[in-house]
Amino acid sequence: MINDWEQIFAQGENDRVEFKKTFSGEKEIIETIGAFLNHKGGMIIIGYDEKKSEIVEPNIGQETIQKFINKVKILTNPQVIVDIYESEYKGKRLLVIDVIEYPIKPVAVQGRYYRRRMNSNHILTPTEISSLHLFSLNSSWDYQLSQSSTLKDIDMVTVEWFIQKLSHQKDKKIIDPPMNVLGKYELIRENRPTFAALLLFPKAPSFILDVQIGLFEDEITIKKDKNIKKSVLFEVEDIMDFITAYITKEFIITGKPQREERWQYPLEAIREIAMNAVIHRDYQEGTHTQIKVFRDKISFWNSGKLPPDSTIDDIKSGAIQSKPRNRLLAQIFKELGIIEKYGAGVKRVIEDFRAYGLLEPSFEEKFGGFYVVASDLKSKKGTTQEITNIINEFRATTQETTQEIEESTQETTPEISEKIIQLIEKNPKLTRRAIADLIGISDNGVKYHLKKLRREGRITHVGPTKKGYWEIISP
Repeated sequence: MINDWEQIFAQGENDRVEFKKTFSGEKEIIETIGAFLNHKGGMIIIGYDEKKSEIVEPNIGQETIQKFINKVKILTNPQVIVDIYESEYKGKRLLVIDVIEYPIKPVAVQGRYYRRRMNSNHILTPTEISSLHLFSLNSSWDYQLSQSSTLKDIDMVTVEWFIQKLSHQKDKKIIDPPMNVLGKYELIRENRPTFAALLLFPKAPSFILDVQIGLFEDEITIKKDKNIKKSVLFEVEDIMDFITAYITKEFIITGKPQREERWQYPLEAIREIAMNAVIHRDYQEGTHTQIKVFRDKISFWNSGKLPPDSTIDDIKSGAIQSKPRNRLLAQIFKELGIIEKYGAGVKRVIEDFRAYGLLEPSFEEKFGGFYVVASDLKSKKGTTQEITNIINEFRATTQETTQEIEESTQETTPEISEKIIQLIEKNPKLTRRAIADLIGISDNGVKYHLKKLRREGRITHVGPTKKGYWEIISP
């Protein structure tokens, strides 16, 4: 086999190459073989000292090589036979152990499972072992049947909604019985629901669906929180309702008949991040998704690291083929038109933030899961930090108003009303509770002032109580 040794040595150790000076340390070499088998394959080059960048010709005979091959076969399950061959670089001998990626993963080495990441070997957790096996079979956890559930655990009202949405998306009325439709999409099989079906159509709230979202003053001080435990089909809307209730919005006068509005963040990008947290979460872990809304940033964390063979750079580029953790769930969201294309979501988020003049969000693997932080800081191309200044201004004026209330309630009543008007101008969807939090008075106090402003003909509420918005009536 011909290798470009100059290039291999220049690149150094990585996820597919490891250097060894000698054949000693068989245990570590065999663990690396196992890690390569469960990754993309690779080669172990014996006789190269990476620190000194020099060849150290290994003194290994054919009998030793054959014994090593047999030992690898004995210690791996399923049993694997590796290929070992000699190569030459600048007249000096190298020994190469060539490892081909195993098709049905994972392969164990003495009862342990290893996987290559960067230039080191990592022991897989039970969940990672299960996921890796399913990925190698072109399957995923959510496709599996729940042996502890029955079809009675499926909410048929949500199923009907799903069929109507599907009919609208396909522009063709679906007349098949609901269970037949679920069977067609492999959401139920053998008269049992899959885990995907239980995530999509839960009859009762479940901890497995839990999304915890909160409004934070700082990293440890929480002002408001909410637990969402409903169908994954509707969780994103609840997440967005909470976020838009507590972020700012400004109106821009452009000379057009209607004012243009600008939220603190590009909402479609925030929705995409929330959608990814729901679809790609590792539900086997049983750890809730956590979303924290601060004055100047929003953080998202969901359990589950990146899919096998993917890196942060891969998902940011959008150039690789997507490998969703929950393949059936992702397929259903695509069928409903909720997501358009696999693998391009993060790239669109970055592009939206850049177009908005903000720094792109940070993406990293953290705390055993995937962590995203979206900030309202302007990018270098931006000229000011207007939204941040608005938030700080509101913080200051809220503190002043609270102090004035303590001194003289009668004197500050008009000022409280003006604060409410200013808040509504920036975010017409603010709830009464959100206004109370921002101003620092009770819900009943806000209720009183809102009624007063409505009686005075200064504001009106449009639409239903929970889904509507406030409108300021021009004098």
